[in-house]
Amino acid sequence: MALIVPAVALALVLLAGPWAWAGPPSETLRGLFAAANRVVLDAKIADHPTERVQAIRKLVNDAFDFKGAAERALGREWQPRTLAEQQNFVRLFAALLERAYVYRVAAQVNVSAGIRVRYLGESATGDVATVQTAVEAKDGGEIRLDYRMISRGKRWLIQDVVIEGVSIVANYRAQFHRVVQGSSYSELVSQMRAKTGGVPTVFQAALSEPASRSPEVEAAPAPAPGVERGEVVADPPPTRTERAPPARATAMSYWVQVGAFKKPEGARRLAARLRQENVTLSQGQGGAGAGLVHVRVGPFPDRHQAIAKLRELQAKGYKPFIFESQS
Repeated sequence: MALIVPAVALALVLLAGPWAWAGPPSETLRGLFAAANRVVLDAKIADHPTERVQAIRKLVNDAFDFKGAAERALGREWQPRTLAEQQNFVRLFAALLERAYVYRVAAQVNVSAGIRVRYLGESATGDVATVQTAVEAKDGGEIRLDYRMISRGKRWLIQDVVIEGVSIVANYRAQFHRVVQGSSYSELVSQMRAKTGGVPTVFQAALSEPASRSPEVEAAPAPAPGVERGEVVADPPPTRTERAPPARATAMSYWVQVGAFKKPEGARRLAARLRQENVTLSQGQGGAGAGLVHVRVGPFPDRHQAIAKLRELQAKGYKPFIFESQS
């Protein structure tokens, strides 16, 4: 069965269209989930897939701070770019998010009776905020989704989403940095353009059947995509109705990054404090951006172990995220 209901549902989870709210960021998300449920449960629009796709893309463009997210993902390579190059990069990056994130996570969301969300907390400082949520998964568990939002005018926009401790923007930033350092910015753009050349096949399949039947989709974990064989991002996982060729197993290593500093003194201070708390560290150059000294815990061979350590550090007041790479 196809992804039509969850794909639409999760896309709308990320939306703040012209009807966006100007209140607290959590209220914006509450309104979004309510609107998403109205769409998901409305049988009248199930037979108009093309219009649905166009509406979703328009709403995503209205809701997400793609420019801010793209600038953060590109890092130090953003400023040297011309205005035309920046605009082109934003378009490509927005398409990557649509292809590699929305459809990947959508396969796990339970929408049989509407999207069920728990709001775990909200923190805001000035014009930035984080809203912690958990969405009911198809297997009966929960998917942890933390929304990093920014105030633009009278609206709160989504700039990053942290899925089970994995920051989408931070992982893209690490991938982009590796491609640029290993080749060039032009090569990065070429790879992104190759990956975003058309509508994802998973999404096309999602529009082939009405939303009245419950989708039977393989519930898959949602790690942020890694760079494999020169590609910027992995394709979304296939549904059960697609016969995908067997994939070659790729060993992955996971770190919990606690900080990144331009000067080594800052990294040494943080490392000393963590060691006093009996935390084993991995410290070195690279990671989130060129010329940075990062402080990481790990590596962990299993992502769940990394998530457990991330939760432990969050409880101590740190703001870590999970970084992954091929072993």
